[in-house]
Amino acid sequence: MEQLNILFVDDELHNLNAFKSAFRRDYIVHLADSASKAMEILAAESIQIIITDQRMPDVTGVEFLKKITPQYAHTLRMVLSGFSDSETITQAIKDKTVHHFINKPWDKQIIKSIIAKAFAN
Repeated sequence: MEQLNILFVDDELHNLNAFKSAFRRDYIVHLADSASKAMEILAAESIQIIITDQRMPDVTGVEFLKKITPQYAHTLRMVLSGFSDSETITQAIKDKTVHHFINKPWDKQIIKSIIAKAFAN
């Protein structure tokens, strides 16, 4: 199977580096340190998976995904958070803005399992 393009959005550089290090052998990894940078990448690349941090300075992960969902409805969309934003994230899952919520610290095998199930034929 062709490698999937995954976009990881987080405002913290060490999180971006850790994600790329963990997944670079499995996927084509694109990194964005802001929602605006993520929008640029989405416009330029064919992205199948978006994973975003929930708590970022300019916009939350859920707000970012709500904004892009109409145009990128066929992407797998996940939110990571170490905080309890359960009401916001639960509503976003009900609205189909978010497919999966993942607690921080994230586990590589859990993320790979979610992706494998989503893209199984």
